Amino acid sequence: MPTSLASLRHEERGAIAVEFLIAFMPLLYAFLCFTQMAFGFTAGVVMRHATTVVARYASVVEGCVPHAAEAAEGEGNENYMAAAKAALGPWNGRITVEKIHVSYPGGSGTGCTKPFGDVSTTVAFRYQCGVPIGKNLFCRSGVLSKEIRAISPNHGACYKMNALGDATNGVYGSKAGSNCGGEGSGY
Repeated sequence: MPTSLASLRHEERGAIAVEFLIAFMPLLYAFLCFTQMAFGFTAGVVMRHATTVVARYASVVEGCVPHAAEAAEGEGNENYMAAAKAALGPWNGRITVEKIHVSYPGGSGTGCTKPFGDVSTTVAFRYQCGVPIGKNLFCRSGVLSKEIRAISPNHGACYKMNALGDATNGVYGSKAGSNCGGEGSGY
């Protein structure tokens, strides 16, 4: 066993350990960065899916039914939030839905004059990055914020208007007194 510093210069034991440490650290850093990047891109796909689900929900379930869509349009509908959270699935813990805005063509309620137009949905998300070291490079301050917009055609039904101006269950053709393209409907 060498005892002096001069004899340590020619010692070769432990060289592999030192070389391993020199090569391992940059490879570990690169691996963690690529892992965070993969999670970030996957989170983006999940956010896009959730936005599409909310747009579909807004056009099919809520819809543009005269005198019934007033509570549906806007940012405060908890049904939109529930649809977005359900669409996030297992990512619901890392991705939070910040804000949802849905707009119908021609407005809502009594101004809902274009029931067959496109429904525009914008959802703002925050993704909490969690991979050590990688989150510092890929995400600013560990958080990735995105706002995604989706457009879905409205699949609403053609409602016949009764004498009071309320929508009834009956499907009515393209005539006056309906929201299907008659006089004053905007189509």
